[in-house]
Amino acid sequence: MKTIIVLTDFSLNARRAADASLELANKLGYSLTLVNSYQSAIASISVEAVGCLPPIIYDVVEAGSRRGLHAEVRRLRRKIKSNPLHPVNIEIHIHSSADPLAKILRSIANSADLGLVVIGSHQKGAAEFFSDISIDELMSSGQAPLLIFNGHLPIPKKILFATDLAEEDLKCIAKLGVCAKQNAFSLHICNVYRPMVVPDFRLEERLAYFRGGVLTLQEPLIPFTEIEETNFSKSIGKFSSDHGIDMIALAHRTHTFWWKLFHRDHLAEILQNSSYPILILPKSFGS
Repeated sequence: MKTIIVLTDFSLNARRAADASLELANKLGYSLTLVNSYQSAIASISVEAVGCLPPIIYDVVEAGSRRGLHAEVRRLRRKIKSNPLHPVNIEIHIHSSADPLAKILRSIANSADLGLVVIGSHQKGAAEFFSDISIDELMSSGQAPLLIFNGHLPIPKKILFATDLAEEDLKCIAKLGVCAKQNAFSLHICNVYRPMVVPDFRLEERLAYFRGGVLTLQEPLIPFTEIEETNFSKSIGKFSSDHGIDMIALAHRTHTFWWKLFHRDHLAEILQNSSYPILILPKSFGS
């Protein structure tokens, strides 16, 4: 059975993300695994204590992590009992560790079939959303997509895939198209480019090639929209609002120029200015 990993720090946003994950687990037939990494708490104490912590401090932090996870399981069980649409046999597991989150995810992936990793956005600046862990670090764990929950129930009817016209995106779109048929949602593709005084023939060639690739994918035809705009996040937000989009998807490509320029620099701004969840697809998604 596939499992949904829910990264939690027991905050309100994390609880909302867990609630949404419960809905997804119910719809997809997955189990849930609640994960808390208490490395940040230990690190904060260690700075204060200049590395002179007695072992009991670590025991207290670990015990607090486990108490929080068990309390969250009880809360979710109460939600299951109160909703007759939730099957009572949904499996809920917990994992508490002082290891970094990326290491925890890799460890779980070795023993479980990861379907999705879910995290609640704290709407901080830059591209860091949870305990100062970056998106690149989380995605380095491997195979599963990452859903950044932002206050909107992530059971989509229409997903917008934002592309920079990379060939790898065609593979992601093809697999998303298959998922769309299986789970009854529609897919829309969007490319945002800056206004140009002088025509860019290379961009026109890339657009033509990408459009041709989309045409060969499947039926029905997936809509493709080009937007000429200087502000990526605002244009994506407006387009999503105008077209009834309820989830935005991006492909993750570590350390590439386009990921840093097109995706990463705008990700926090999209989250801060909209209620749309962001689905980040790993490099292996289209394989």
